[in-house]
Amino acid sequence: MNAINQIEGEPMFPSQKIANYFLRSAASRGQFLNAGQVLKLTYLAHAHYLGQNNEPLVKEPAIALNYGPTFSDLYADLSSFRMDTICQTLPEPLSPAAPEMSEDIMKFLDNCFEAFGHLAFKQLAVLARPEGSPWHSARQQQDREISNTDIAAFYAREYAFDPNSSDAGPSPSM
Repeated sequence: MNAINQIEGEPMFPSQKIANYFLRSAASRGQFLNAGQVLKLTYLAHAHYLGQNNEPLVKEPAIALNYGPTFSDLYADLSSFRMDTICQTLPEPLSPAAPEMSEDIMKFLDNCFEAFGHLAFKQLAVLARPEGSPWHSARQQQDREISNTDIAAFYAREYAFDPNSSDAGPSPSM
């Protein structure tokens, strides 16, 4: 079980809400994403948020699949798309209703999209599972759940950034 469960001051979101933010961001730029890109962008946002704030962005635990970390509910929602372009938003869980995103969360997600949104699935998959990442150790576990504590520690050490700085966002060169 993850030791980091609840955000103080900020609510956690269903993975679909974060994915939909990225889908809308892409569409507003005349760009479309495939399922793999959405899965990896959502995980990378969660991981970087944990690394910076020691608080989860996504409610459900991440899991380790062969092509990298993801969220099981989001994976199930996107499985029918395969690698096709997604031209619609995803249904979000109705109960409990997801809270509204604060300006800080939206700015953080915008910065993640700026850093990673132009990358292909294979590039995002590499970024989501670097050597020594929590994904590697979770793949050895039977349930394949990736600990938020491990994600926070790894991304704070390796890739932390200040989302409030003028050049806020994860480094696109990762």
